[in-house]
Amino acid sequence: MRAQVILGSFLVWCIHLAANNIKVDSISVVNQDATQDFVMVEFDLSWENSWRLSSGPANYDAAWICIKYRVNNSPWGHARVHYVNGTDDGHQVPDGAMINAMSDFTGSLIYRESSGSGNVNWKNIRIRWNYGQNGVQDNDQVDLKVFAIEMVYVPQGPFYVGGTSGTEANKFYQYPSTSNSYQITSENAIDVGTVNGFLYYNAVAVGGDGLGPIPVTFPKGFKAFYCMKYELTEEQWVAFFNSLSEDQKANRDITGPGGKNSDGVVNGNTIEWVG
Repeated sequence: MRAQVILGSFLVWCIHLAANNIKVDSISVVNQDATQDFVMVEFDLSWENSWRLSSGPANYDAAWICIKYRVNNSPWGHARVHYVNGTDDGHQVPDGAMINAMSDFTGSLIYRESSGSGNVNWKNIRIRWNYGQNGVQDNDQVDLKVFAIEMVYVPQGPFYVGGTSGTEANKFYQYPSTSNSYQITSENAIDVGTVNGFLYYNAVAVGGDGLGPIPVTFPKGFKAFYCMKYELTEEQWVAFFNSLSEDQKANRDITGPGGKNSDGVVNGNTIEWVG
């Protein structure tokens, strides 16, 4: 496999918050196994203001890593990352770091192994790409992009929706009092309606059918999850956009009628694109 590595990392610059500056550097491919059709994608990863807490909120930040590839200037595809059980998947991270691959083979999360705070700068991370599962041949010429974005782990736990003043617009509450917040205590189905103890809501501008239940299959936010630490920057958006097919770009064109409807500067957005 001949690989031309394209630096596609997300470089995030936050004006109103402490700079995080997540970066992917020194991308290469090593240790190709032509029998099992995989290769290790190696890179360095760093960002600022990282943390992990073992008590209190017991949360931490992490980097979401995914890899895009293309063969001989064909459309970009999503590299299938090796997965067995999420932790022991043949990937390699330095001391002090942990990695969890996703069961849908789309990427990995990398984060601190133990409590601490400060900048991280991890060298020679290796993620196993099962290129054979993407239909890539051993001697294909391949372009690679490695994307990284900062995330925050939110532990499992109960929480309240709605306020307590009773005057908030479109607020959730526990029926009948608009001053009673509603507590989410599990991922079980939630009854909705005008019955004592049910979840209900005010609808000033828009509204649903006022009925339920909210099914078990709909995520409630009780189970642990990851969310983005910061909003997307224009650079992040453009890096993502440039790895899409032409049809995908047309459907996500922020300069079109469904977006800002201009290639000029609108509300600070400077992105322009001609399909």
